[in-house]
Amino acid sequence: MNSFRTRPPRPRHRVGGFTMVEVMMVTAMMATVLTTIGIGLRAGHCSRREMERRAQLTSVVAELLDRMFRIPFGSQGDGTASAAQLDEIFDGDSDLGTASLTSLRAPAGTTGWTFAIAEFPWGGQFEVRVDSDLNGDGDEADANEGREDLLRASIRWNGTLLLESIRCAPWSQA
Repeated sequence: MNSFRTRPPRPRHRVGGFTMVEVMMVTAMMATVLTTIGIGLRAGHCSRREMERRAQLTSVVAELLDRMFRIPFGSQGDGTASAAQLDEIFDGDSDLGTASLTSLRAPAGTTGWTFAIAEFPWGGQFEVRVDSDLNGDGDEADANEGREDLLRASIRWNGTLLLESIRCAPWSQA
């Protein structure tokens, strides 16, 4: 007698690895993580450069304002500063020359003295404006404005106001 024996079906051997869906999900997650890290690094770099720029501008502006306070106040009869006097004030050495603050005065609402600083890494145009428009509204018609013993000095870089201060004449002149 021939007997047929039935054998149980052979188990299929499963090949190890990931399915295509799993590979696509991991790829998408990795792309998201790497993009986020890249954006964060770029933002950090831009923030560091902006802080460097602001620190250097603050240093330059502080030096310019210090120079504005070290020159004599002057008197109403002082003429407009010459180019040589301006060079002496803003050239960066300790000699401030003979110009006075009143000789730097410009009419309210007009552009002040503009210059560029050689080898300044951020370039741009600096403007030093001295006037008696104490509140910066473009005229000298408000209370306490237009006086000869009070002057406002403002310093701008590329049109942006960075620092301003008010200086009064010494008591002996007031």
